[in-house]
Amino acid sequence: MPPKRKKSLVDYSTESPVLDDNFDVASVASLKKADKVEKVKAPSKVKAPSKEKAPPKEKEDKKESKDVKAKVVAKEVKESKETKVIGRDGREKVKAVTGDEAQEILMEYLARENRPFSAGDVSGNLHGKVTKTLTDKLLKELANAGLINGKGTNGDGKGSQWVYWPLQEPNSSLSPEELADMDTEIEELRAKMPELKMEVKKLGIKLAGLKSEIGVQELRDRIEKLEGGRKEKEAKLAALKSGGAKVVKKEEVDRVEREFTYWLKMKGIRKRGFLAVESMLLEGMSREDIWEKAGIEGDEE
Repeated sequence: MPPKRKKSLVDYSTESPVLDDNFDVASVASLKKADKVEKVKAPSKVKAPSKEKAPPKEKEDKKESKDVKAKVVAKEVKESKETKVIGRDGREKVKAVTGDEAQEILMEYLARENRPFSAGDVSGNLHGKVTKTLTDKLLKELANAGLINGKGTNGDGKGSQWVYWPLQEPNSSLSPEELADMDTEIEELRAKMPELKMEVKKLGIKLAGLKSEIGVQELRDRIEKLEGGRKEKEAKLAALKSGGAKVVKKEEVDRVEREFTYWLKMKGIRKRGFLAVESMLLEGMSREDIWEKAGIEGDEE
């Protein structure tokens, strides 16, 4: 069945219009044409709310990248706050981790170092990131689970000292020939050790002797001082050779020495006499007052 057509608001008649007897064609032609034909407006409908336009793809990408960067920065800040704490002394300290994160850190450290460690050594080398008590507990659990190797000095007995090391790949083991070569090399190196120790001892003694000797700068200072003394003596020798200085004979030197000895003896005698007289005068006055009134000056002795 064909769809029904909507009824138009304007009734278009199929019959041709009939002219009126009083219709004047010339008067109609003289009328001005209307600029615009007013159309019949349809009844207004309620407008649906306009939908917001979706932002372009570039803006979405920029917005997503900004959100990702902001999340990364926030995560880094959060991790830094979680891993670092402020101690009582005001300094930043590493915050200890626990659980699976602590196990991963321990296994990663053992795999990286690839050598035996005790629980205390591991905790110390990690600077307290995993506490010693937790390290000991986790390493024992990992060894019991077969994830790492562990061995105690007394087995599982009380007071046993345990060491732990990572699992070794079977393919990485050495052949018997290679092990024998290594043992031979070890024995050769051990045989050289006494000789090397003696050499080290000799070099240490030599080094101590060199340190006790005069340094280069001190030698330069001494050389400079000796050069100055040599120049001074050369100047005196040149003056004596030129005859400008008076030559003193040995007899004159002996005479002066005898006079010096005599007057030194007389000085002692006079000093003892002076002290005897002074002691008698000190009964009513002090030594300073007597010396000041008498105009006496003491010697340097």
